[in-house]
Amino acid sequence: MVKAESGIVRFGAAMFVCAICLPAHADYKITPLSGGLSSIFSGPGDSFSLDLVLTSDTADTHLSSEFRVLFSEPGLKYVSYNWGDGYTTGGQDDISSPCANSQLIDAASYALTADVDLFFSNLTNDGAVFGVGTILSLLLEVPSDWFKHHPGVYQVEVSIVPELFFDGFNVIPTTAGGVFLVNIPGPAAIGLLALAGAIRPRRRRS
Repeated sequence: MVKAESGIVRFGAAMFVCAICLPAHADYKITPLSGGLSSIFSGPGDSFSLDLVLTSDTADTHLSSEFRVLFSEPGLKYVSYNWGDGYTTGGQDDISSPCANSQLIDAASYALTADVDLFFSNLTNDGAVFGVGTILSLLLEVPSDWFKHHPGVYQVEVSIVPELFFDGFNVIPTTAGGVFLVNIPGPAAIGLLALAGAIRPRRRRS
C-alpha cells in the first residue's frame, strides 16, 4: 500500500506539472509488435510475446509514461510484463494494474474503464531518460479451451491507448501505431498452416 501511494503521489504531481505546460514540438508513436511483425498466428494453448515499441522522428526522450493495452475480445491470458531499460518493473513508481498471472483478460482487468484492457504507468529510474525502442513487453497466452468459450472467434485485435508521456516540463503528444492481430486458427487449419510455414510450434504452458 505504501508503494502504491508513493507512486500515485509522484505520478499525480507529474500530471499537475504537465497540465500547465505546453506540448513538446515532436510526437511519439507507440506500436504493438511481436518479433517485428504486426500479425501472428497463435493456436490454443500457445503463448506469445507482445512488444510495445516507441518511435520518434526527432529522438524524443521522456521521464514518465501512462497507457492502456486494448483488446477487441475478452479471454486471452495475461502471464507477465517487463518494462524496458530505464524503468523498474514492480518498483515503487510502477503503478501498473494488469490482472494477476495466468488470469483471463476481461472488462474487469482494469476497473476504471469498461473496456477489455490492461493499464500501465511508471516513472523512469532517478535521473534516467527513455528515448525510443521497446518500452514494455507482455507475455500473453491463448487458452487451450479458447473455442469452447469463443466459438467462431478466430482473431483478436490489440491496440494501444496512449494517455501521458512527458519529459521534464514538456508533454510529448503520443499517437497509437497500427493494430496488432492475433490470428487463432481452428484445429482443421493448424496442420495446413504449419505445412505452409505460417505458424511454428510454440511453447505450451503446463
